[in-house]
Amino acid sequence: MADFEPIVAKWMLATAQLDGENRMGVPLDSVKEESISVRDVSNGNLLKIMVEKAPGKREEAVFTTVGQLVDCDLPPITWKIVKKAVGGQVLQRAAVTGFKSAPFLKGLEILSNLETKLGAAVPRDIPVKATCTTYAENVKDVALVTSTRYFTRARKPIPASDRRPIPSTVDPHGLLARSENEKTAFCTDNIVHYVKLVDNQIVVKDPSSFAVGDLIQLGFAMHAYRMFDVEAGPSFVIKLVLRSLLYLDTPSATKPENANTVIKRKLINDTYEEQHAKRLRRAANPLADRVFAEVIVAPDSSDDEDQGGLNLLDLDISGRTGN
Repeated sequence: MADFEPIVAKWMLATAQLDGENRMGVPLDSVKEESISVRDVSNGNLLKIMVEKAPGKREEAVFTTVGQLVDCDLPPITWKIVKKAVGGQVLQRAAVTGFKSAPFLKGLEILSNLETKLGAAVPRDIPVKATCTTYAENVKDVALVTSTRYFTRARKPIPASDRRPIPSTVDPHGLLARSENEKTAFCTDNIVHYVKLVDNQIVVKDPSSFAVGDLIQLGFAMHAYRMFDVEAGPSFVIKLVLRSLLYLDTPSATKPENANTVIKRKLINDTYEEQHAKRLRRAANPLADRVFAEVIVAPDSSDDEDQGGLNLLDLDISGRTGN
């Protein structure tokens, strides 16, 4: 895949040159590790990589990288998988490799350092396992592995202010919606932004139209969550949490010079956001939190994706579609 590496590198450069409000996250290969910290957000059950945005203000760090989609399990939800999706056995999942392009390899080094930082925050007597990377079967290169649950499960009833409408592209038959109850719901933490570029603007892309082989920008957070086995005892698993997939091109159609395109993102701050932004959870996904504002702490929860009082704000691009 040597011919593909220059294309990946050019798109890495193009997306890295965007200003703050136009970025889907921080390019992994340019992370300043001194700005990164670990935060316990759920009484020792969930640790998150945070980034300092201003003195005394931290938020969930969302990183990005560019590469080829080598494996995925994406919406829509069907009758066949709805029970597994509700139970957490089926996830929104994507694996991406940048092959041996220099920015991707540098990002892997930084990722390894962040894994070490997260592991150091775990009590010494508890084992830690990282599940952030794998070897892509078809290309024999390291790939980043990311996933997000379809539902949030909590110990306490989930308030209406934390529940979010399920996109029709994710749940076209309303199967997830019918499965919600007072302690199981689709919340902002379960949202993955599936988007593409149209006339230099980001618009919604049907997740079913993503395919292995696509060139994408992957957005993800980094968490370590506590697990317990009756025989083995407690342990922590470090994982990458899928936040966004931005379609860029396909290898057959990609031209290196296309990477010079300037990407612009237009956010629509409508009545819905004005009514709900202040009621969402603190340290939400910066894709929208940096634009739409202050959020508050919500009830603790028991799952790795429940964020222990942290939630991800919606990026309101529902009015723009482009499959």
